[in-house]
Amino acid sequence: MTKRKIGKTILIYFYSTIIIVFLLVAVGFNFAVRNHVKSTLNRELETAKEMVIGFANSPEIPKGPNRRSMFHMMFQRDTVDSSVKVLFLDEDYQLTLNLMDASEPGVNLLDGPHKGMGGMGGMGGRLTVPEGTQPTVTTPHTGSSLDGYFMSLDRSSYEESMRVYEYVSKKTFDLNNQAIQEAQIQGNSYYLQSVPFAVDANRTEYVLAFIGGEVYDGFINNALWILALIMGPVLILTFFLVRYLSRRLAEPIGRLQGLASRLGSGDFKGENLHLQEQELSDLNNSLNEAAEQLKDYHANQKTFFQNVSHELRTPLTGIRGYAEGIKFGVFDKMEAADVILEESEKLEHLVEDILYLSRIESNESLLKEKTKIRLSELLLESREQVANDARIQEKVIEVEVKDDLEISVYYEEMVRALNNLLSNGIRYADSVIRLSGQIQGENIVICVEDDGPGLEPGSEEVVFQRFSKGPRGGHGIGLSIAQAAVERHGGAVRAQNVSPDGGALFIINLPLLQLTD
Repeated sequence: MTKRKIGKTILIYFYSTIIIVFLLVAVGFNFAVRNHVKSTLNRELETAKEMVIGFANSPEIPKGPNRRSMFHMMFQRDTVDSSVKVLFLDEDYQLTLNLMDASEPGVNLLDGPHKGMGGMGGMGGRLTVPEGTQPTVTTPHTGSSLDGYFMSLDRSSYEESMRVYEYVSKKTFDLNNQAIQEAQIQGNSYYLQSVPFAVDANRTEYVLAFIGGEVYDGFINNALWILALIMGPVLILTFFLVRYLSRRLAEPIGRLQGLASRLGSGDFKGENLHLQEQELSDLNNSLNEAAEQLKDYHANQKTFFQNVSHELRTPLTGIRGYAEGIKFGVFDKMEAADVILEESEKLEHLVEDILYLSRIESNESLLKEKTKIRLSELLLESREQVANDARIQEKVIEVEVKDDLEISVYYEEMVRALNNLLSNGIRYADSVIRLSGQIQGENIVICVEDDGPGLEPGSEEVVFQRFSKGPRGGHGIGLSIAQAAVERHGGAVRAQNVSPDGGALFIINLPLLQLTD
């Protein structure tokens, strides 16, 4: 499968996020604008309603048919910037103030300030009809214009009013409901509100105020276009900016990948890439630390194999020499056989220890289950396994357990670690080796102490290194095995002198919780 570069991935993620944000902004903007428009339309209708109620209840306004024309003129004057239009209806949904198309021939609008008014809010004017002619009334009105007034509208407003009237005249609209009602009329959205205008003993008249939602559709569309025109260049600019940033971010990652590749190929030389980002700088430092560790490990492995070669060569040389001596009759066969057997045993022990150390460090031994055993039994078992060596060298091993408890350990590893420490003590002690165990705080502390000459100054850490041998040492792996086994139990081992006069002391600290859970 083809892999995608990180720079491209960052670009896709970032730019996709920007586009999603843009869409959310557009949707939110559209929602907010439409809510604002709707609230504006409702506010204008409420203003018209207040005018109707105020006019109808005013004691200074005369009663009679002239009220319609007076209200209409006042409404025109006070709502010149409004998109609200009105119709006058009776209980039977008939017009009580008729509509007229001002663009029809024979219509002449008078009355100064109302002359030629139409369109948005431009409604009505008194008609003067030439002698011998009849006015052109283009509405199928049934009511009479009692005061000689018509609502004279331009062609667009007239047609819109007629659409609304046709919808209302079907009596699906409740004139007695004064709440603002939304209706779909011939595919357009309208907001309508009915208000009682004049009430007498026989009939009720209503002013139907309405406003078309399409009045603001252009505003909404223009606002969205403006938003698109703004966001278009922003998206283009953002694309190049994100691409630049993704490359800036991908470049140091590529350099880190190159450093990691060099480490993998065996070049353990670290490099400070001087990265500005904290996380990448930390990763650079971690790779440099790994390089140092790999370098040390490589050097240790090289030293290890050199030491192994040296340690293996010594017994092999002896075996070969005595074997050749037997062949050519130089050595006594029995004497040579004893030497060959002795050197073979050394070689066998060395190989066994090397394999055992490798097995511990690879965690292979830890795949086995832990064994539950009392601390006293563990220490006594370790003493028994080296007792023969101690007896041959006339050394005494004393065991003391102050706090005895049941613990869970990898038995083979822990016994091997204690045996190696005891064997080291037997090798250097003058007469006594002390093995003790107790609880100190949250640890189990096991001590191996001898009364020998003690450690040489500065050798406290060196003694645990592989093939590090003292004057009476063996092949130098025993203490390394002990350290590895203790560390696999989550513990640590250290070495020191009992006193300035001598005596070596090895202290094992094992976490109590890991051994007793």
